Amino acid sequence: MDYPSPDSPAFVQREGAGVLWQRWRLLGTTDLYDLETDPAQESNVIDQHPDVARKMEAHLGAWWKEVEPFANEIQRVTIGSDAENPTMLSACGWADVFVDQQQQVRVGVRRNSYWHLDVECAGTYQLAMRRWPEESDLGLRESCTSPPMIDGIPEGTRDEWANRHPDGGSLPIARARLMIGGRMHEVMTDADAQDASFTVDLEPGPTLLHTWFDDEDLQPICGAYYVYVRRM
Repeated sequence: MDYPSPDSPAFVQREGAGVLWQRWRLLGTTDLYDLETDPAQESNVIDQHPDVARKMEAHLGAWWKEVEPFANEIQRVTIGSDAENPTMLSACGWADVFVDQQQQVRVGVRRNSYWHLDVECAGTYQLAMRRWPEESDLGLRESCTSPPMIDGIPEGTRDEWANRHPDGGSLPIARARLMIGGRMHEVMTDADAQDASFTVDLEPGPTLLHTWFDDEDLQPICGAYYVYVRRM
């Protein structure tokens, strides 16, 4: 199935890489920091230690030569394996669309993409689409409150901490759609439902999984941030 990228394709490349070695941190090819004397990395000492920078650049070059041929190969998530059943998929694994911070999930960023999967065993699978992780016990349309203040946060940074952990947003989810194995499945969701569950038959091999949460006007909101896949 020819499935285009929903966003700009992401490519792993050497340029701009950072190298961490003992007390040293090399950023790109122009900035070298000594964490032993400068843990905040405020003073660039590359002119004082060019030999260290050259060694670190050489190490990066040798490593990149080894991994470059396969650095941008698709890495699929295996489902249906006896070693892990069920499997939890998160938006961190979406192709070329980055929702990799919990704050993004909390506020409900309206983004979407798909997962590259590898079905290990033929069989019947249950796929449960969720807006919140299973352990939260929150429903598809629920919000979540900001976590309580915890010990150890310096007094002067508590407002900043609170801003970084806002109350979770409520999404007006009314329909869930799921495409896997080239077939579309959909269901209208109950107001108090915690997930939208589908049962599908899958054959072994590579496949793509794409999900949508829609509003009451059946317009797309975002993808499911979490999908729990169980081989029955």
